[in-house]
Order: sequence, then C-alpha cells, then structure tokens
Amino acid sequence: MSKKFSEYNLRPEIQAAIQKKGFESPTKIQQETLDFALENQVNIVGKAQTGTGKTAAFGLPILNKTDENLKKVQALILCPTRELASQVCDELKSLKGEMKVFVSPIYGGQSYEKQNKSLKMGDQIIVGTPGRIIDHLKKKTLKLDSLKHIVFDEADEMMNMGFLEEINQILDHVPDTCTRFLFSATIPRKIQNLIQKYVPKHEFIEVKSEKKVTSLSEQKSLEVQEHQKLDALCYIIEQAKFFYGIVFCRTKVEVERLKENLVKRNYKADCIHGDIPQNRREKVLDKFKNQKINILIATDVAARGIDVQNLNYVVNYHLPENAESYVHRVGRTGRAGNTGTAITLVSCEEFGQYQQISKINQIEFEVIKPPRANDLRQFYFNKIKDELEKMQAKSRFYEELRDELLEEFEPEELLLKLIQKAYQEVSHTEFLPINRNKRSSRGRGGFRRGRRSGGGSRRRDSERGSDRKGKGRGRHERGRSRNRNR
Repeated sequence: MSKKFSEYNLRPEIQAAIQKKGFESPTKIQQETLDFALENQVNIVGKAQTGTGKTAAFGLPILNKTDENLKKVQALILCPTRELASQVCDELKSLKGEMKVFVSPIYGGQSYEKQNKSLKMGDQIIVGTPGRIIDHLKKKTLKLDSLKHIVFDEADEMMNMGFLEEINQILDHVPDTCTRFLFSATIPRKIQNLIQKYVPKHEFIEVKSEKKVTSLSEQKSLEVQEHQKLDALCYIIEQAKFFYGIVFCRTKVEVERLKENLVKRNYKADCIHGDIPQNRREKVLDKFKNQKINILIATDVAARGIDVQNLNYVVNYHLPENAESYVHRVGRTGRAGNTGTAITLVSCEEFGQYQQISKINQIEFEVIKPPRANDLRQFYFNKIKDELEKMQAKSRFYEELRDELLEEFEPEELLLKLIQKAYQEVSHTEFLPINRNKRSSRGRGGFRRGRRSGGGSRRRDSERGSDRKGKGRGRHERGRSRNRNR
C-alpha cells in the first residue's frame, strides 16, 4: 500500500524540504527502505535500476538520525565517480532543509587544503570516491571512529572500475556497529561476495520493472556507415524542434574529435571525459544545465551520475560495451514523467552488439530511414543560407577583403573553396545500407571489427590501445587507469 511522506516520523526540517521539492509519495525503493531503516538499526541491500530514487532512500534515514551537535563524521557515502558524488551531495543538501548538518564532497580533482579545512570544521556527512577517501584515511585527516552509517552507492559500478581493494581498506576503519546500505543495479558474484563478507545480516529490497528501459523514452536506431555518423548526427539535431541531449562515444579521443567537428559546424557543444580536470568538468556541466550549450558529448564513466532535468535526447554515437550500460545511458532521458528519445547509430561492425542489446533489454527499436542524398543537399543548402543571412549585417567589415580576394580568384572558384572550407567534414556520398554480413561476434557482449578502407580502423585501434595502457599492472592500478581513461 502506497504511503505519503507526511506519514513518516521525519524531522520537521526534512518534511518541509520534501514539500518544497514537490514530493508527496515515496518511490517503491524509498518506501521499503524507510519502513525498514527509519526507526531501526538495520543493514539494507537494495537492487534497483538508476533513476528509482535511491539517494533519498538511504539519505532520509541517515539525515533523520544525524546528531547536529556532534561535529564528527557520522555517515560516509561511497560513489564510483566524481559526478555521482557531486549529485548525491547536492541531493542530500536539498533534503536536509534547515537542519544544521554539514554535507561535503570528497573526491579527486579538488584541492586537499580545501577538503582538510572542511573536515576540520566538523562535517557530519561525507560523500566521496574510494580513492580520495583512502588518501585522507592514510593522512589521518579523515577519522571514522564516530561513523554510524556507510553507503555503497552503485556498488556494481565500483566493482567494474576496480575499487574492491579500496573498499576493503575503508571497511577496516569502519566500526562494527555501523549500519550498512548497499545499492546496486545488478548483484553479480563480486557483489555477492562483498555482501557475504561485510553485510551478512541485512534486509533485501528489490525493485523489479517489467521493462529494463524506461517506457517514457522512444527507442530508435539508424543504420549508417561509420564515416557517415557525423552527418547523421547533424541531421538528427537539425530535424529536432529543439535538441537538448547527451551524445555518447566510446573513448575520450572520439569524444574530443566529435566535439571539434560539431563546434566547426557552429553547434553549441562541449564535452567531458576522464582527462578533463574536475573544475573544468563542473563548468561544462553548469553550462549544459543552464542550456548555454545544448549538446554534451561524453564517455560512459564521465557521464555517470549526471542528472539534468528536461533532457529530450540521448544519442549513442557509438554502442556501449554491454546491455546494462545502454540502460544507464538511456535513463538520462524520460525521467520524472517527461518523454524523451534515444537514438542509436549502428555501423556494420556494431550490428551484432546492437542485436544483443536489443535482445537482453527486450527493446523493439524503431528503425529510422537514413536521409537520402537530396535530403542532405537540401539540409546543407538551408543551413548555409541561414548562416549567410546572419552574416549579412556584418558584411561591410569584409568588403575590402572580398575585393582583394576577387582580384586573385574567379567568383565561382572562391565561393566553392569557401563552402568546402566551411563544410570540409561533410560526406559527399549517399547513405548506403550497412553490410550486415561483415558483422562477426568476438564472444560474450562483444564484436570483431570489419576491415575498413584508408587505414581508419588501424588508426582508431591504436588510439584505443593507448587508452588501455597499463594492462599488465595490478588490479588496483588497472581499475584506476580504466577510470581515468574514460
């Protein structure tokens, strides 16, 4: 039976904050967690997909039990990425309302001096990534002797990123009396072992959904040659009444390349990936949230934890590594009752993976017909015409330059060269059907790439190879390296 937040014994400040946010009834995972943990000392293991309200599920009981007068760390929330840690921190701050409780983020990319100062002032709730938390524990700038609660948020992703060693080290500093919350979208063997070792006695909560992918997102696909993806993306953007979305690429190299190409075509785009400093990432996200840019290009890991309202598009420029990552990507749109569209660009090399994602996630993609050559010509004609009209007001400034250029070039030749320069990345070939016979499997969840002309495949493979340096390192370094490269 569904309850309302007003029925729970929450502090007045928290109730006021919930009302201010416009929430009336908890989600399923929030209700079951509150029923178990609000007035009891109990460990919780929750299995639920992203976007189900896990932060409030563990955040409300923790805030309700935090002693405002005790200026020591009473709760530690571990997240796999900086972005998710920042998001969780912001959510807890909004839920505490006027409570005199201090919540601070502790993750890499920030200055130690600022974090040390914050810890000395007596922050009660810390939200951080395992690596930076370990650094503070070693330096003894973070003490957990008064800890009452520890949370593992998106535990499966922390395992995938190689943080098991850090988690074991952190738990060595945690009092036995501390209650544990573990939330994960999946419970693979590594998570089962972690639960068995550190959360043996617990209440298990599982939120099942008939469809793994939100029904509020339209699932569409467009089959194109790899070298035509840029044109296809631009066509999608232009066809939308207003495009406000995230475009996912495989690697940081591909993210940077796509950003440069879109900016050349005068799109308001920027990017985030693991090599971009944290302060720069935060500025880019602020621009995106305030719609100063409407296209954000990202890798999977860098985009983890991004929660932006009113996104209407997610584009998979490259397919994700597995079916679960597809769910996380698409979950960025179609939230809170809003509708959205997810479009996946599929090359011949990716077709096997595309079929697997469709089967595992039970998706029936709506296949979009690729634009015809005439459509593209008209598309670029209209775009050039619009830009020329915008430039009309500034034309006097260039009149002298024009005259000088016309003395050296014939008018037709000059115009052609300028158009080629402006749209040098544009494909001049018609969108052809992909050759599905090229696809071949490379084992579970993967695919082998077909041969490409002009050495393009070798170039991309070498770039990906450079992203995977350090393959022979230990598990700890290998996991951290993988996180940085994304």
